Amino acid sequence: MELIFIYGPPGVGKLTVARELSGILGYSVFHNHIAIDLAKSIYGNSGPRTQEMIRAVNLAAIATTASIEKGLIFTYARPNDLDFIGRTIDIVERSGGCVFFVELRCDARTLLRRMASRKGSAFSKITEKKEFFEFKKMYGPFKKIRSQHSISINTSKMSSQAAASAIKKKLSMQRG
Repeated sequence: MELIFIYGPPGVGKLTVARELSGILGYSVFHNHIAIDLAKSIYGNSGPRTQEMIRAVNLAAIATTASIEKGLIFTYARPNDLDFIGRTIDIVERSGGCVFFVELRCDARTLLRRMASRKGSAFSKITEKKEFFEFKKMYGPFKKIRSQHSISINTSKMSSQAAASAIKKKLSMQRG
């Protein structure tokens, strides 16, 4: 199984690009906000139980998919969570699969504009500059995940279709 692990700050376009890439590759998308919204509906907005449930749901989804699917695209906004990332890699590699990390980034002006445009989203996403800085303060700066299978795409002036096509091209090169 291939796990395409798309990460980056809130508002960078992870889900939008993941959906486009899904259409190209035929892989399912597991959006991290599914786990977030589930945990928040049970335990509230924050706290250790909320975080534990988010982690458990994400890892269970990846583990289940690793044994039955050809590929999965997963979106995540906390690249500094090295324990979660390590556990994800272990799950996929134990099933004989490979994890490809895709960092999405964009300039600050574009990021803030995109966040503001997400109001009314079906998911509980960050839509305000203040929320973004609180998130960043809580989880740290957005760092690149170091891996032999790592891709970085700047989506500032790129459509989601162009970003998905660029990811497919770079993945093809990495696969050999």
